[in-house]
Amino acid sequence: MIDDMSRQSNEPTLGNAELRLLNYIGENEPVTVREVAESLGAEQGYVRTTVLQMMERLRRKGFLEREKVTGLFRYRTARPKAEVARSVIDRFVRESLGGSLSPLLLYLSESQGLDEADVRHLTRIVDQLEAKEGKDE
Repeated sequence: MIDDMSRQSNEPTLGNAELRLLNYIGENEPVTVREVAESLGAEQGYVRTTVLQMMERLRRKGFLEREKVTGLFRYRTARPKAEVARSVIDRFVRESLGGSLSPLLLYLSESQGLDEADVRHLTRIVDQLEAKEGKDE
């Protein structure tokens, strides 16, 4: 089960388009609305006003910050990428998998996309979990 479910359920949610936008901004920050609209917006079929609305919504949710520089607002991410990823994964596990990690672990074990480095990383994680479990007993 996911720890601290009550805290996680109070987290603002991110839709797929918002997550794509947030990732783009994180890779290119600081950016203006125009810069995002001309690149990601054009690629996704969003007009400038849609990009602005999405960016402002992300700012209100606490995922973006903005600063006025030479008359233009420049946006940057307000949270570390790992924190955002954890929030998205927690929500997916809670809402789509009923709080159980087993289906996700089964998926990973059967995935063809894992390379040797991924398997080593997962093995280290399991070792850490087992060591932690030993300490808790």
